[in-house]
Amino acid sequence: MSLHGNKFMNIFIACDGLYYDQWGVNCLKSIQKHTPWINLTVHIVNPLTKIEIIDVRYFYEDKKFVNEFSKISYYQSVRFLKCPEYFSNNELVMSIDCDSILANSFSKDEFKSVAEKISILHHHKCDRWMAGLVTYGSDNFFRNAYKEFLLSKSIEEWEYGWDQDVLQELSKKFNFNRLDVGDWMSFGKGNGNFLTLKGDQKTTLKYLKNYNKIMETTHVQ
Repeated sequence: MSLHGNKFMNIFIACDGLYYDQWGVNCLKSIQKHTPWINLTVHIVNPLTKIEIIDVRYFYEDKKFVNEFSKISYYQSVRFLKCPEYFSNNELVMSIDCDSILANSFSKDEFKSVAEKISILHHHKCDRWMAGLVTYGSDNFFRNAYKEFLLSKSIEEWEYGWDQDVLQELSKKFNFNRLDVGDWMSFGKGNGNFLTLKGDQKTTLKYLKNYNKIMETTHVQ
């Protein structure tokens, strides 16, 4: 059910409880600040708290893991498992990393221009697709294929980066619309609609100052 009467346009994040508290809350609030018309959904695995933001749709999951590798991989991939379950065929969905923050507003037409296609973020230095920003097109075919390929291997066998390995394989079958870094999402530097922090950038002042500046200028608390 749409919270804003605008069923067809959605942003979806999924993460574990710690990442939600550290990054996901800011991500959702920044999107609400700049694009209040879009529907927001979050799936939280092993939540620490269940304090919810108004006008955000929540799903929760408690899950145990056999090892650290499969746990991290599941946290990375769970958005792609749940997308076909939470969104119907005619809904446009963009999934993003929960450690992203929205720096600039975008219009409904801009969102549709990427979300009506299978649009995937592409690495700026090497030839590979990235799972940090994905849209699924206007039907469930790609999102179902992504889920099925992920589950072609037992979750207990998953390793770090399995979600991106699957994307590489699916690129042989589907015609991806390439989103270059800096168009919709940038790494650390803040040029683009979304800013995301990768790896050590989360603890490096050089990059955190860009993230914190966006939080201050958009009054994200």
